[in-house]
Amino acid sequence: MKNKLFLACIVTLSFMFALTSCVGSKKLVTGNKTYAYANIINTFKANNTLPQTFSSKIGLSISGGETNMKLSGSLRMIKDSAVWISLSPGFGLEVARVLIRPDSFFVMNRLKSTAYIGSVNQMAALYGFKVQYRLLQAVILNSYNGSGYFELDKKLFKSFTAKDATDNLCFSGSKTYMEAYNLENFCLDTQTFKFTQLKLTDANNQKLALAYAGNQEASNVSLPEKLVLSLFTNNIQQAAELQFKKPVVNQKVKMSFKIPSKFDIITIKEKL
Repeated sequence: MKNKLFLACIVTLSFMFALTSCVGSKKLVTGNKTYAYANIINTFKANNTLPQTFSSKIGLSISGGETNMKLSGSLRMIKDSAVWISLSPGFGLEVARVLIRPDSFFVMNRLKSTAYIGSVNQMAALYGFKVQYRLLQAVILNSYNGSGYFELDKKLFKSFTAKDATDNLCFSGSKTYMEAYNLENFCLDTQTFKFTQLKLTDANNQKLALAYAGNQEASNVSLPEKLVLSLFTNNIQQAAELQFKKPVVNQKVKMSFKIPSKFDIITIKEKL
């Protein structure tokens, strides 16, 4: 049970996003406000570009079920190649290290001298919510342009109805992504037109909700200060809050990952 809770924490982290009122025109009218489609789309694209590399100190809070913990650590990413995470309880001792590649997933639990190995799809299937690497990297940095998921265009706008909210432009409707999963609603910041909220639901009413807060820049790249991820499936009801501190982009990053020979190795396939 403890091993599964540990995996749930990592997956939660790892899994650690107009419009019918004016469909035929070049502008979106909501209440007393008017938005030009071209301005929304172009600003979204400008602020949603993934850097080639990313590194940041992180703070992580996880809650739900029997899990309630706070961790700190580092997160590094190479675009379209790998995500590397190191976690500690805050006094310098590393308790977990994670390496995620487009076709593979590795987790080292140093407290249990155990390593978990599998594919990204196998890990996602273990907890009931499908995800792909390309979506994962977009979620982490709130940078969806070029990801193939949730990119703003007029076709997406036609599936949703717009409504003004405080400093946000929110949309409700439904559009299918990732086969059976639907984007139910989302909100955009009215200055940057980056996502502030997204909600995915599948045919079995399993939900993944994402919320972004704050904005910080590193070498002119727009990045979130905080990501809150809530996962509700048949197996998990869990939330994670990920804070990014002192991010650096487009500089060389190291991703050392070697499983010690004394570790027990468990394949994710064995858990399915």
